[in-house]
Amino acid sequence: METKKTNKGIIITLILFIIIALVECWYILTIKKVIPDYLKIVKEEKVVEEKVEANEEVKEEPKEEVDLSFDITKCQNCDDDFEYVINDFGDFITAELINDKTVNINLRDISKFDSSIQTSEQNEYTINFDKKIRNIYIIGYGLDAANETLIYLMEDGTLEYTPIINAVKNNTIKSYGTINNVKNVVSIYNVRKDYKGPVGGSTSYLAQSSDGTLYDLANLLDKTGNYN
Repeated sequence: METKKTNKGIIITLILFIIIALVECWYILTIKKVIPDYLKIVKEEKVVEEKVEANEEVKEEPKEEVDLSFDITKCQNCDDDFEYVINDFGDFITAELINDKTVNINLRDISKFDSSIQTSEQNEYTINFDKKIRNIYIIGYGLDAANETLIYLMEDGTLEYTPIINAVKNNTIKSYGTINNVKNVVSIYNVRKDYKGPVGGSTSYLAQSSDGTLYDLANLLDKTGNYN
């Protein structure tokens, strides 16, 4: 009888020992090992994410600064023998931006430019564009009315033009295309070109790009061959 009680006690003790061992193993594997490892992984992932975000911030392209200051030394093709002074200039035709791709032109006073051109019954013309127009300008340069020009500042910063007298004489009231070697234009200045010598001078217009670069439009338009 005593032997049976002893065996039963041993069995209970073994069962308790096994249970304690299992609990200890579970504690070691989960609390002391698995959870710390998990926390370590989470921490490492957070650090990686922070580094990625930091790198993305560093790689962000800075926005282009627009320089609208009038600095004649930045002009790429100005005449060295002249001084350029901002000036206002009147014109004898009218142009209106109907929408962002359409310009309406009224030529009712075109004969004041050239006496050989008589005002016809049709005074108004419409020019349509594929690209959007940001602004329009009627400009004149030099001392000859035949140089009167309609300039279109396009949304992409390029300039298109219509040589008014030439267009009327040839009945080609349209855009004559893009002015070469001018880009990123944000503004146009009406200027007086004063000869640096004893006497002389004329007028012109300067186109200004977003970085402050200036272009003498008179010199560029003369090279097109549409002002002879």
